[in-house]
Amino acid sequence: MRHAGPLGLICLVAVLSPVARADFSAEIAEAGTPLSEGVPDVASVRLQSLLDKNPPEPQWRAVAEKLAEAQVAANEPEASLVLLTDPRLRDLPWAKFWRAQALASLHRWADALPRCAAALRGIDQRQFAVSESSCFWRRRHVTRVRKTPGSFD
Repeated sequence: MRHAGPLGLICLVAVLSPVARADFSAEIAEAGTPLSEGVPDVASVRLQSLLDKNPPEPQWRAVAEKLAEAQVAANEPEASLVLLTDPRLRDLPWAKFWRAQALASLHRWADALPRCAAALRGIDQRQFAVSESSCFWRRRHVTRVRKTPGSFD
C-alpha cells in the first residue's frame, strides 16, 4: 500500500504526457501559421518565443526547423545561420537546406551552392523543388535554360 501514491503519480504522468506533447504540437502549428499566411516576421517572433521555453529535444528540433524557414522567408538569413550553428542541427538534412537558403539570401553563392548540392543528396528534393524561392528550383531551371539551344550564355 505504501507504493500506491508513487505508482499513481507515475500512471498519471504516463497518461498525461501524450496530451502535453499534443498541446506543444498545437502550439508549434499555431506559431507557424503566419508563415503559411505570408507573414513570416510574425511566425519568426512566435517560434522564437517557443524555442526560448527550452522544450524537450524532439520538440526543440521541430520548432527550430520552422523557425529557420520563417527567418529565411522574413529576410533574416543571419539569424537563421546563427540558429543553424547549433550542434543539435548540424547534420540534419533540412538544416543543410535552410543553411544553403540563408547563404543564398546573402548572395554568398560560393558557400550556398555546395551546400545545396549536399542537401540534395540527403533529402527528398520534391518537397523543396516546388518553391521558386528555393535554390533547388533555381538550379533545376537554370540548368534547363543553359541546355536549351539558343539560350543566353
